[in-house]
Amino acid sequence: MSTVHTIDTDKPSLPRKFGPLKSAMGEMIADLSKLYLTEGGCPDYPSFTPTEEDHQAVAEHVRAVTIIAGRWLRKVGLVVQENALCPIEMTWFSDGTFLETVDGWATDQIANAARAAADEIEDAEGDAGDRRWDERRV
Repeated sequence: MSTVHTIDTDKPSLPRKFGPLKSAMGEMIADLSKLYLTEGGCPDYPSFTPTEEDHQAVAEHVRAVTIIAGRWLRKVGLVVQENALCPIEMTWFSDGTFLETVDGWATDQIANAARAAADEIEDAEGDAGDRRWDERRV
């Protein structure tokens, strides 16, 4: 027995390849891939003692990822707002939602690590200078 398919001429005959949420997710993945592939887009954290600059590169990477995630969240919010039967507070779906959450909290912790790395290098250089001074005095 064969099934008969009818085409409703009031609707498109081909379904959309992706809905708006999948499209938004695909754009986010593409943006993350571009970030990963760009020079400095995804820093290598050295397995030895990272420098202040290494930590700062990680903080910038975190900010870049949250900006991409924020654009995705805004698109999701717009889809929800368009389909909701109640008011949707779009403030919580703004581009900066993730960045505001991460910047100043997680990035502050990374800045602490950067300062500690700089202090450690400064102390090591100071200790070496002290040793050189002591050696000259002998």
